[in-house]
Amino acid sequence: NSGIGNIEVKCSDNSDGESLKVIGKRLIKENSKKKVLFVVTDGKPFLSDCDVAVIDQDLKNTLEWLAKNKVEVFAFGFNDQPKEFYGERY
Repeated sequence: NSGIGNIEVKCSDNSDGESLKVIGKRLIKENSKKKVLFVVTDGKPFLSDCDVAVIDQDLKNTLEWLAKNKVEVFAFGFNDQPKEFYGERY
């Protein structure tokens, strides 16, 4: 029973959209032909003092903004939750 599928994932505060905005702004400023962002995630965004729908929408908006700015985003994770946001790039 060893392997990545047996890792227990616990909820902790992480505002994925906010984090991606910070690094996205840096990538957009870079003078390169291609900009690629690899995201390692433990699931959906979560903040203990925030409405989940708000931070989910923030992540969706941020991913759209990155796409408009020609930043390719690929995500890796421990479960299927991120597919909602990253689609086939997960």
